[in-house]
Amino acid sequence: MGKIFSLAFKNAFRQKKRSVTLGVNYAVVTLLLLLVLSFSNGVRATIGNTLVRGTAGHLTISGEYVSEKRVLIGVQAYERITRTVKDLFPDSTVVKRYNFSSALYYRGISKRLSFIGVDAAVDQSFTGQLSFAAGSWEAFLAAPNAVIVPRSVAEYYGLSNGEEVLISRRTRLGAFNTGTLKIAGIHDTGNFFLSELVLCHFDFLQDLDLTPAYRDRFNAAGRETATTLFVYFKDPSNLTAERDLLVNALNARGFEASGPKTSNDAISAVTAASPRYTVADRDPNIIRLTVSTLDEVLGIVGTVLAVVNGIGIFITLILLFIIAVSIFINLRMTINERLEEIGTMRAMGVEAGSVTRLFILENTVLALFFSLIGTAVSLLLMGALTLFVRFPAAGQIGVILDAGKLVLVPTVPDVLLVVGLVTAFAALFSFFPARYGGRIKPVDALSSTY
Repeated sequence: MGKIFSLAFKNAFRQKKRSVTLGVNYAVVTLLLLLVLSFSNGVRATIGNTLVRGTAGHLTISGEYVSEKRVLIGVQAYERITRTVKDLFPDSTVVKRYNFSSALYYRGISKRLSFIGVDAAVDQSFTGQLSFAAGSWEAFLAAPNAVIVPRSVAEYYGLSNGEEVLISRRTRLGAFNTGTLKIAGIHDTGNFFLSELVLCHFDFLQDLDLTPAYRDRFNAAGRETATTLFVYFKDPSNLTAERDLLVNALNARGFEASGPKTSNDAISAVTAASPRYTVADRDPNIIRLTVSTLDEVLGIVGTVLAVVNGIGIFITLILLFIIAVSIFINLRMTINERLEEIGTMRAMGVEAGSVTRLFILENTVLALFFSLIGTAVSLLLMGALTLFVRFPAAGQIGVILDAGKLVLVPTVPDVLLVVGLVTAFAALFSFFPARYGGRIKPVDALSSTY
């Protein structure tokens, strides 16, 4: 067997032009598959990281509550929920957000924008992601009605730092309310999910939405209402189990908590707003909570990536079909050219199976060699794309970028999988022409050459 391996290695490159032509096909398929897998890994990691740094947590708590036959979107009694989380996971961090969409008015211009209210003294997740063209985070902290706007919003309105703008909101009670915001910062960011958000103070948005008025009017805990709570862990490796523990603890404390029933429920966890109330069909006051893991929030990303992977795999299958035809033609030509060698080996007592294995091993060695070359080229190409190529962070492509960079994440299991797949494919489709060569009788092989 050792001689067969040694001979196969020597014979793999005997016909250099033909071997290189076939080998390049192996390298291209390897490169393409690794690019597709690395792109998928990178997109998922990028979107997960940017979501966590902006508009989602490792666990995201959203929900609705029923009070006086009115159903409102939001997380009521968030202080009690926060204590439950901290009792269960002492090392975790919990932040609250108050979000809604509303119109901003300035000098006769209006535009509907997404506002996000943060507890700026506690929630510092934005500070390292915003590059201020004017103003600062400190100026934002200094004024209760301060607002930080994206550069695109400032340019649309012609805003300057320090100016005041009017916001109008149709509140959850159905009444209209207005407030004055003072521009404390104009920012750029490489985080796609923050690029169009207007940052305000949590309490300011609560007041504008008349949440305290709802409390006073209907005897509800309005001041303890947030849109969402985000829970962050130092080690987010087992989020499903941690979510299940939290759901059980919340239910034990009188909440009606569960995981998302569908992917849409998980997505709504990070897009929840504070609309007007709807009328409930039952009397009891209740707080319903949905606790979503980051993986569940990213479920729609997996669907998109499945389409991308499907396209890549379809192209790869076409290339593999071409390679399969090339293997068959190449090996049949090789066998016809080496009839004398086959006849001599058979006459010396080499069995048909050994001749078959010899030809299979030759092609397998060729596939392994060039798939490793394809791996090296793909890694160099991914490194170059990551280091030297920059894309505009704005626009739809920004969702898959990290500060304008395309993130590609090759992994050792992916490399081993692709190299093994290409090598196994070469061995499989070498079998039938190789078996033909092994079955040629010595007298037929020799008589064809003399």
